[in-house]
Amino acid sequence: MYGVHLGLNFPLRHRRQVHGSEPVGHPEQLADVALLQPLAEHRLDFLRREQTCVARLVDEARDAGLLSPEEIEAMLRERLKKRNVSELFRMADRLAAVDLPPMTEGEVQAEVDAVHAERRAHRP
Repeated sequence: MYGVHLGLNFPLRHRRQVHGSEPVGHPEQLADVALLQPLAEHRLDFLRREQTCVARLVDEARDAGLLSPEEIEAMLRERLKKRNVSELFRMADRLAAVDLPPMTEGEVQAEVDAVHAERRAHRP
């Protein structure tokens, strides 16, 4: 088992067994628990502060009227538009990096005609 839920990336070797109120286990394993407790407490403190910041942000957004359905829709549409423009520029950069010979005007027109013919063939 890993300490991922604590924000840690190393294996936890201790499985705490309790007999009465005393933990049972190898002293090395008990030392692991003693080392992890401050880390876990630090992580929980961080999460509490983060939750408080998010709650404050939500309150500010609500007070500013930004959580209405209309405002949320407008923000999402704007974000999607920016993402689409960014994707268009990424594709243009990739296309510019391809080393293809230039097409003649007749070749371009033939490609356009082929696309139009294919679209007409698939219309209901």
